[in-house]
Amino acid sequence: MPRDTYEMISGVIKRINVSDEKKSLLIVDEKGFEYIFHINEHTIIMTFEDLKVG
Repeated sequence: MPRDTYEMISGVIKRINVSDEKKSLLIVDEKGFEYIFHINEHTIIMTFEDLKVG
């Protein structure tokens, strides 16, 4: 997939990892597929601190 192409993923947050200023989310979609999102200063996301598992 080209880098300038975006895809919407929706699902349930199963895990939030924060270590050494690195942040990531484990999301499971309705089909059971797992996605790991690495969050950095360029990531467009609601306030990270407001995210919760489930």
